[in-house]
Amino acid sequence: MPANQSKRKRAIEVHNKKVTQRGNVPKSNKQTICKSLIAENLRSTYMKAPNLSLKEAIRHVPDFSTLVPTCVDSSIASSSARSGLTKEDVAAIKTYTAECSVYELLNAALRTEELKNIEPWFPYLKLLHIALSKLLSRKGTYCRGIRGNLNSLYPVGSIVTWVCKVIEELYLNE
Repeated sequence: MPANQSKRKRAIEVHNKKVTQRGNVPKSNKQTICKSLIAENLRSTYMKAPNLSLKEAIRHVPDFSTLVPTCVDSSIASSSARSGLTKEDVAAIKTYTAECSVYELLNAALRTEELKNIEPWFPYLKLLHIALSKLLSRKGTYCRGIRGNLNSLYPVGSIVTWVCKVIEELYLNE
């Protein structure tokens, strides 16, 4: 960076700091939003959501208000109570781990870190959280299966880290 650009940048930083310290400019709302979205705060907020059935929880999401994805129906139909989980618990986990738009849309909403995008998911997050908290932990390496050829996305030599679990195989088929 050229010297005069560096000096100008520093002068702007000093000016902004002084203005903020004097209180003439309201502080950014961004800190408050980010602070409220740390995992613990988010968890305590969505745990206050009403207890709903899986289908009703999914209907709170704008994308699914009129049409619930078929993966939800098939998860409910193929689930039964087992391993200390209710049928709804099993279906909530299956829905998230299935090849389904629920997984993609929920993760996209969470990545935005904007409460307005995450809030419609609160009833489903509560169901999923309760279900997962009933599972016993097991040490091991687990992976989420993905169909298709992904070679073009991951060139040889690149480092890829995926954190995932195949919950259905480990816990739900006992």
